[in-house]
Amino acid sequence: MQSNYNHSFQPHPTQLDKSTRANHVFQSILKYNESIIQNNPSGANAKFQRLQLSPFIFMRGTADLMYQDLAGTDADKALVFCVGDVHLENFGVMECEDGRLTWGVNDFDEATFAPFTWDVKRGAVSVFLAADENGFAEKQSKKLTKTFAKAYLKHIQEGLSKETDDYLKIILIKELLQSVEKIDATTWLKKCYLDSKSLLPVFKSTKKLKPLTEPFLEKKMPIVQQAINDYLVRLKRDQPNAPDNIQVLDLATKTGSGTASIGLWRYYILAEVRHGEHTELMILEMKQMRPSVLSPYVYQHPLLFSSEGERVSYAENLHLQNANPYYGYTDLENLTYLVRKRSAYKSRIKISEHADYDDFKTYVQACGNALAHAHLLSNAQHYGKNNAAQAILNSINVNNFTKTTSAFATKMAKQVIVDWKSFIKNCKDRMVVFE
Repeated sequence: MQSNYNHSFQPHPTQLDKSTRANHVFQSILKYNESIIQNNPSGANAKFQRLQLSPFIFMRGTADLMYQDLAGTDADKALVFCVGDVHLENFGVMECEDGRLTWGVNDFDEATFAPFTWDVKRGAVSVFLAADENGFAEKQSKKLTKTFAKAYLKHIQEGLSKETDDYLKIILIKELLQSVEKIDATTWLKKCYLDSKSLLPVFKSTKKLKPLTEPFLEKKMPIVQQAINDYLVRLKRDQPNAPDNIQVLDLATKTGSGTASIGLWRYYILAEVRHGEHTELMILEMKQMRPSVLSPYVYQHPLLFSSEGERVSYAENLHLQNANPYYGYTDLENLTYLVRKRSAYKSRIKISEHADYDDFKTYVQACGNALAHAHLLSNAQHYGKNNAAQAILNSINVNNFTKTTSAFATKMAKQVIVDWKSFIKNCKDRMVVFE
């Protein structure tokens, strides 16, 4: 792997003095969110406000900054189809093709080929910041970054030979899976999304969900139906259990989800889905995609995609076994969208609710294991099953991997905190409001 970092900015961002770094951070965030600021100013305002809430949230929403700092590093490390946005709240429960529930990495919007260490480092930085936000001492936060790296390394060393997913047996994960299993999907759909006052199945209006109204709905429905038809054609090509037909019944815009993706267009579709003689109501999410945040900093791999939606759909199916069969992609009004089923069984552990150090440590360990498992699954296709783990291990010094990862995470986390404070000050001084 070679860096494709644009060195027109000199010196490297990690070498800037405090004042210049602060300006670089603010200008970089403006530039990265330029299209959102122009096309969805209210979304941009919401995102900039959210970024000011905490260093951990700031890190989640500014991955571009971290990859600018990582640009040009780790060229000797094994390539994997990286997740791209690893942090402790991008792990969760998912419904698989066979209806089984699993837990692991659940966000692949930024996935692309890059050194595997970039995923591990970003994950470790998130561990430190989340631990700090939960009130742990710096010494404890450092130990937790080592726990994350050690768990990752151990799972890689075990390789795919054991076909293990022992992290699913960890008590916190087991309890989450068991609680989610009790959810009734029909009740969930009616309670959370449907208007009980209407005779027809339509969305209800909530703070974050806004049904489209006439005449805009009448204008939008045909083009959304065509987009879903195109999505279904691709789905049938790739998924043997794809539905026979999907009829769009209602549309709504969705806000308030994610951090990095705030301001991007997101639609919820209430659909009637038919499999043979069986039909069911289902919510499909159309989420606007854009190029991976890593793409400016790595050379394009020979594996090419027709759209960003195809890239993300490919990554999800690559990293997860028995993946959800409704992951796909389509285009709408010259933008590309990921399409996926909104499941009643989607859930995650809220790290802010686990202030107990031992529980937090256990969760961090599970995340390190799950990331390694995702890397092994994605790499098996490119290195061969027996060589996937070895390719990673051959590119590192096993004896100091945990120590160097922790040292990087500690240093970078402290830089994130400095950057976050400078961002808040710049927003205040410049009275940032987009119109």
